[in-house]
Amino acid sequence: MEAGCEVRLASAAHGPLECGIVVAMQDVQSAHADLTAHANDAGPDPAARLSQMAGALVGSEILKIAAEIRALMGQGVPVCNLTVGDFSPKQFPIPEVLQQAILRALERSETNYPAANGQVELRQAIQRFYERELGLRYPLDSFLVAGGAPGDLRPLPHRGRRR
Repeated sequence: MEAGCEVRLASAAHGPLECGIVVAMQDVQSAHADLTAHANDAGPDPAARLSQMAGALVGSEILKIAAEIRALMGQGVPVCNLTVGDFSPKQFPIPEVLQQAILRALERSETNYPAANGQVELRQAIQRFYERELGLRYPLDSFLVAGGAPGDLRPLPHRGRRR
């Protein structure tokens, strides 16, 4: 056994049952320092530490811009932040009619996420609108109502594309 380590095992007859490894704090700190040094060591070929795919990853530009905007706001610069996430209700208050609809939905315990392709009632209303206002008839499965464009709409240009 390494110096500074101790294994203790006690039975119920000798007091509280205790089973485990007790490691001296200096050994933990030493191991942490070794791991940190290893993680920070790029070695002779830094690119070899990452897979080719991981090495080619590029950070999100919008997240980079959002960080810059947050830094400006932290310095007290007045900014209308339209980058990522929810907009400030101080700059874009929720309309009263929407607030009331949200409260009614909460009273009905409608607190779960909707189906991935959207609420059936809303999709049916859109389907009726297309038929009534545009004279277009599509099956209900053709309608998608989602809360975010990047993940939900990315595959669309590849569906039914004509060349």
